[in-house]
Amino acid sequence: MGTKIEAASTARPRRRLGGTGAIKLADAAAQACLERAGRTAADIDFLINAGIYRDNNIGEPAVASIIQEDIGANPDPPLEGGHGTFSFDVVNGAVGVLTGIHILDGFLTSGAIDVGIVVTSDADPERGSNWDFPFGLVGSSGRISRSGTSRFPFAAFGGAVLLSRSDDENQGFSRFAFATFSEFKHLLKAEMSWEERPIPRVVADVVPGLEPGRNVLQVDQGEGYAARCAECALTSTGPFLESAGLNVKDIDLVVPSPTPAGFADTFSQALGVPADRVAQVDESFARVHTAGPIAALEGTMRTGQFGDARNVLFVMVGAGITVGLALYHP
Repeated sequence: MGTKIEAASTARPRRRLGGTGAIKLADAAAQACLERAGRTAADIDFLINAGIYRDNNIGEPAVASIIQEDIGANPDPPLEGGHGTFSFDVVNGAVGVLTGIHILDGFLTSGAIDVGIVVTSDADPERGSNWDFPFGLVGSSGRISRSGTSRFPFAAFGGAVLLSRSDDENQGFSRFAFATFSEFKHLLKAEMSWEERPIPRVVADVVPGLEPGRNVLQVDQGEGYAARCAECALTSTGPFLESAGLNVKDIDLVVPSPTPAGFADTFSQALGVPADRVAQVDESFARVHTAGPIAALEGTMRTGQFGDARNVLFVMVGAGITVGLALYHP
């Protein structure tokens, strides 16, 4: 039995002013994905959240558990003889979605679960805050965690992919591979630091004992990052296809990371894949981070290109530089 994709959906902020928090974007994407598949949240056995840039830079509790509750999934983990939903966060940058899919693939093919979903979202931790978040202290003990950056580099966006078991052993994911090229880790860095700042009285009165300051997020992308990502992906793809007994001509569709800008075109040209076999996204997706590959996938599913393909190659790149590859057979 293989792991098949039932549906994929994305979500954008609804409010132009003030934005929408990462949690709300993940909620919306998950709900749209379930609706598209004709399922309800009660069907979900396992939920994985792969988002990186979160409301208020939340560290605890796991965002996956909040999303699980928001969308109405089973509130408790699976118990013997019962049906529940297990959830946790995965942190692997822009490759996190594929990491989550790989994890769920193991549970699905072993028969441990029937349905799983990977959700992800990113938003400016300050502008896109989920202000009705029910916990007062997040990020670290005694501190309100906020972003101090005025130029957040990624677009607010959410995505979700719903997975289940296929009765056809030739359908679904057949192979995964991950590689990290740590010599280029300096080309994309995201760091947190503490900035002393007075606490507004209205906050201090409600939550006493807070330290006067906030967490500041700084994201730096070095020159040449996209080109290095393409090089690393190209280095990984050749052996990956060879191990599957395939070559580039056997690939009917490539679903790449839309970011960093320029990566998809540079990689596909170097690999020798015609442009009409590469999932394209418009310029509005140029700054989408972890949900970018889902946006590319959703477009090909909508046009029918995904369903018509025999061999689909997923290629995701992120900080590290980390490359994630997967083969899928619709």
